[in-house]
Amino acid sequence: MKTLLHICCAPCANQPIEVLRGDGDCEGRIAYERRGSNGFGYDPVFMVDGLSFAQIPAEVKNKISHRYKALIKLKDILKENLSRFPEINTKTPQTGITCARQSIL
Repeated sequence: MKTLLHICCAPCANQPIEVLRGDGDCEGRIAYERRGSNGFGYDPVFMVDGLSFAQIPAEVKNKISHRYKALIKLKDILKENLSRFPEINTKTPQTGITCARQSIL
């Protein structure tokens, strides 16, 4: 099996443009045959600790995935920088930023 590293970058932009981002990764191997029936995309061939992402329960997969790790890091960065992003602190709808605040903060 070949080694594979999935990487995710989760950005959040402010006006004037300033971008904060959280990065996450998940290392595994590529299987030669499909295993499992859950998930989507590459899940049946992406192996971590002897199981494919399609064999791992969703709650476990979501804790080790590159997307989860990136969003958790972005959440922490946003919490640390709320004073620099005044529009995040308001109730005024802001495309993407309000959505991010409601979803991950």
